[in-house]
Parts: sequence; structure tokens; C-alpha cells
Amino acid sequence: MEKELNRASKYGDKGLWFRKVYHELLRNRTMTAAVRPGDRSNPKSLNYILPGEPVPVRIIKVSGNQAAGIPALLEPDEGITVEITGYIVKSICTLMSQDLAGCSPDASTRELVRWHLGLMYDRASFDHAELVTVWHWRYVEP
Repeated sequence: MEKELNRASKYGDKGLWFRKVYHELLRNRTMTAAVRPGDRSNPKSLNYILPGEPVPVRIIKVSGNQAAGIPALLEPDEGITVEITGYIVKSICTLMSQDLAGCSPDASTRELVRWHLGLMYDRASFDHAELVTVWHWRYVEP
């Protein structure tokens, strides 16, 4: 019997979490980049991921609320694993199309990035000047 995986199961564990709408792109390995708010390049940051480090990808079943202490519920771990090959930290207004290559269709332009992040992080929108981190990856075996 194969051991059931449950990697990156709580906030703060090293891993990438995505909403259900991105599941097919991740399962088919067509999504190879993602945008997250802020500068996540500091190794001391909770959200830092070391390039070259394999990390699990998890799908969110029910969103949580970190500020209220409500954990997210995740779909079962399918074993999807990526290795960060690099990252870019820029303000939204300076993102170029090549920076966003491999992102989901709703984050494929700098204008869409503002709306994508607003929806993901429950904000009205993100300002053009805000810093974001774009992670790029390749898929690896768990």
C-alpha cells in the first residue's frame, strides 16, 4: 500500500498553495510560474522558498483566515512537486510579458496581476507600484 502524502499541510510549511481553479493547470504541468504579493526573496521570511528546493503544491479546498486563526482546508496531497528555478521581484508596473511567462491566464499581464492578486487576497485591488514576487519552477517527482 502506498503511503498517503500530507506535505505543506499548514500555513508556514514550505510549499505552494493554489485555489481550485488552477488545479488543472498544475496537474497538466502547464503552469510554471505564479505571482505573490510582496518581496519574498528574503531567506528569513516565512514565505521564502530557496531556489532549487523541491516544494509540494497543494490545492485549497476551503480558504482559511490567518488573521482570525482559521486554517485553510486542503484537498488531498496528489504529490505535485515543483522546484523553484528562479524568481523576480518587481513593482507591478514594471513587470514585462516575459516575467509572467508560465503564469495562469488571469495573471498574464501586469493589469491582470492587479486583479488576480486582489481576488486571491480579498483586496479591492493592488496598486501599480506594489512589489510582487514571480516564482518560476519546473516539475519534479516528490
